[in-house]
Amino acid sequence: MKKQTRRPGHLRTAALLCALAALCAPARGSAQTPQTFWIDGYELRVSLHPVRAGFVLGEPVTLSLDVENRSDTDLELLLSGERGPGRADDFEVTVTGPDGRVLPRPSPEEGGAEVSYDNSYVSAARDGYMMSDGSMHFIVTLSNWAKVEGPGQYTVTYRRGVRAGPRARRYRIFPGTTRAAVEVSVQTTFEVVEGGPEALAQLIEQLGNQMLKCDRDSSVNAATRLAAMTDERVLKYVVGAVQSCKNPSVRYQALNALSNFKSDEAFEGLRLAAADADEDFRTVAANQLGGSKHPKALKLLFSMRRDPYYGVRLMVLQVLEGTDTAEARKLIWEMTQDEHPLVRDEALRFLQERATHPPQKEK
Repeated sequence: MKKQTRRPGHLRTAALLCALAALCAPARGSAQTPQTFWIDGYELRVSLHPVRAGFVLGEPVTLSLDVENRSDTDLELLLSGERGPGRADDFEVTVTGPDGRVLPRPSPEEGGAEVSYDNSYVSAARDGYMMSDGSMHFIVTLSNWAKVEGPGQYTVTYRRGVRAGPRARRYRIFPGTTRAAVEVSVQTTFEVVEGGPEALAQLIEQLGNQMLKCDRDSSVNAATRLAAMTDERVLKYVVGAVQSCKNPSVRYQALNALSNFKSDEAFEGLRLAAADADEDFRTVAANQLGGSKHPKALKLLFSMRRDPYYGVRLMVLQVLEGTDTAEARKLIWEMTQDEHPLVRDEALRFLQERATHPPQKEK
């Protein structure tokens, strides 16, 4: 009798659904024991952990770098950027795969990105407990640093230069005047389960339906995960959330995902957001239009220079300044007549500052 070795299809499907159900849960991944670092005389505890217990292959992997201030002084921290002018490369994220080999870093065309300096404030620990803002959480997206192409357990080492100083009303620590005092190095692991189009499609569907419930907890977690994906199958859910959700934590997460795509479906979501009744939501929509690759995005954005809310007009002005073409300068000149002094003065300042420089060529 011939021996049967193929696993029954319904059992395989059931196992896959169980795995996806576990991965849809919002539980965060386990963190390594926090390490203590003394930076410029101040005690900090630093740890690294995956934001979830596991990831489906094809889903972006994100980690959280947690920093706690254990001193009695409110601090300003400067976390180094990568390959800043005239300084060593003291910022690196290394990922080791299940086979023990270091994963290659993506090229800029594949999504490998330069990372800027971060200035942040962190309050002191007082009376033996942490204040609500006595810690910071920096999100690390591994797609900028490594190509995760198979299931298994991965190890991440995060290395970054840090400086610290007393908190003031304005930032006092700048890359051009200081060098990293201490190099923080922390490590963690994360799990990736077998994915592929079928598993990822089911995950997107589950998260999308969860997000569109528009509740306070599970929908926000689902929106965060979907917003990190670059798979166009998320679009019908994020556009739906922009259109119908009242929970701002869900709506803003969905809106922030739209500029990652240049399709007409994504642009329709941005168009809806640009016409929203909420002025703050329209302001963020203007910012997202400035980063969109859709061919009609800038035209829509520049039409918002007449928006009734000055914050939206300021956002449009900032994008025009970044473009700085001859056509952009004409529009900026119009905005020197804006009714709000912040918009009017900024437009005038820019034109005066750039008066001796020719405009950029149209791309």
